[in-house]
Parts: sequence; structure tokens; C-alpha cells
Amino acid sequence: MTKAQVWILRCSAGFAVWVWTVLIYNMWIDKVHTFGFRAVHIALAAISLAFAGATAWIAQELARRLKQETNADA
Repeated sequence: MTKAQVWILRCSAGFAVWVWTVLIYNMWIDKVHTFGFRAVHIALAAISLAFAGATAWIAQELARRLKQETNADA
């Protein structure tokens, strides 16, 4: 894994967090749709946020391993 690939993972996780937090906010203030509709979409957003957190954690671990490998080679 390269540094660029780690940054792609980090950016995709950050983008997912941004998109889903905006959706949660919009669903929270939305009074047009039913409670069930909003609840389902907020639940889907929570699952996606969990995946984004996992992706960020994986990226951090890969960055740490990459740094250790770089320091071991030096």
C-alpha cells in the first residue's frame, strides 16, 4: 500500500462522513416524510458512518505499518 492509497482511503472516509452527516441533519429537520422513512434513512446513514469509521481506522493502521516499514529500511 502506498501513501497515496492511504490518503484515498482517508479522503473517502471523510467524504462519507460529510455526506451522511448532512443527510442525517436534513432528515432530522424534514417534516415532509414520515417518521418511518426518516428512521430507515438515518439507520442506513449510521451504518455507512460505521463503515467510514472502519475505513479510516484501516487507513490509519496501514499508514502506521507503512511508516514502520520505511523506518526499518532506513
